[in-house]
Amino acid sequence: AKNIVFADGNPKAKIMIIGEAPGSNEDQEGIPFVGRAGALLDKMLASIDLDRKNVYITNVVNYRPPENRRPTEEEIVKYLPYLKKHIEIINPKI
Repeated sequence: AKNIVFADGNPKAKIMIIGEAPGSNEDQEGIPFVGRAGALLDKMLASIDLDRKNVYITNVVNYRPPENRRPTEEEIVKYLPYLKKHIEIINPKI
């Protein structure tokens, strides 16, 4: 991993989207969902009249796992307290 990939969007949004972990593009830019998955997410949001200004986006794990693998159960467990606090701070409805 080159960058921590923390969040993007509106921290006052009522909708919070939580991905699994950053990929290569996200690691390069330091922003979640900017690669192919990000393009798909943007299209999905647009189809319901939303965009990144209307939602808040983060990941379970805030760094790219080696070789773009899925985060291990151990990594998820380590990040879980931070994710729970992150959700608590943003306090989304959805």
